[in-house]
Amino acid sequence: MVKAFHLALLKDAPGAFNIAGDNPLTFREIASRGGRIGLSVSYPLALWFARITHGLCIQKKLPPGWVQMSRYPVFVDCEKAKRILGWAPRYDTHGAVMQFFEYERRNQSREIDRTVEG
Repeated sequence: MVKAFHLALLKDAPGAFNIAGDNPLTFREIASRGGRIGLSVSYPLALWFARITHGLCIQKKLPPGWVQMSRYPVFVDCEKAKRILGWAPRYDTHGAVMQFFEYERRNQSREIDRTVEG
């Protein structure tokens, strides 16, 4: 994303640009690639659960906004950024998701280390 922003500034490109990885994935596919199980629950129940657990600080990783966002699939056409800016995504969606899960794994490991040391 930073590269696209940099290119837009360099080229003084007007307008808005969509920036995303190629080859979109569903939320169920993302969960599966991260070794997680995707459960089918009704939207109102999922939103209620996220609001309650997040509000009570039982969990911090699923703010209600993520549930709201996941209600509908998101598909983004990035051809304008590719054509006008000469931008290309560094990773496709699968690669970006795998990078995210690796980051999460490393951070979780660091949190465990801090708990053991503390």
